[in-house]
Amino acid sequence: MTNEDFVTYEQAVRLKALGFDDAEALGCYVTHKALGGISLSQKGVVSYCEEYVCSAPTLSQAAKWLREVHHMHPHVELIYENDVPKWRWGLVTTRYNGGLRWHPDRCETYEEALSKGIAECLEIACIVEGLKTDAEEGGGLCL
Repeated sequence: MTNEDFVTYEQAVRLKALGFDDAEALGCYVTHKALGGISLSQKGVVSYCEEYVCSAPTLSQAAKWLREVHHMHPHVELIYENDVPKWRWGLVTTRYNGGLRWHPDRCETYEEALSKGIAECLEIACIVEGLKTDAEEGGGLCL
């Protein structure tokens, strides 16, 4: 697996705040004790010089959890614009506003589109759960 197969650090923090079960994740974010900074690591392979920060599920794991727990599903579809393949994404929600809503963004890869859909689902879930979001004044990442 490559880094693009996992949620971003910001998404991982939001998932944790919303109650994602760390045991399900295949990766984790760690800080290097001497150098600082956040990096992605394979779960269970954290060295003595690293400190665990939060779990890092794959995009697929995050999408499944959002679908099962928050009734939102990021939907990704391949389209062609002027014979150029692009990926678009939308949200399917059953609890909040229902139906499929396409976003106008176009992405170069499936993973990029899925990540953007997950980010949108997390933003909505944080608002519904009454958690602060990065868009709110003084808000953290759903902390």
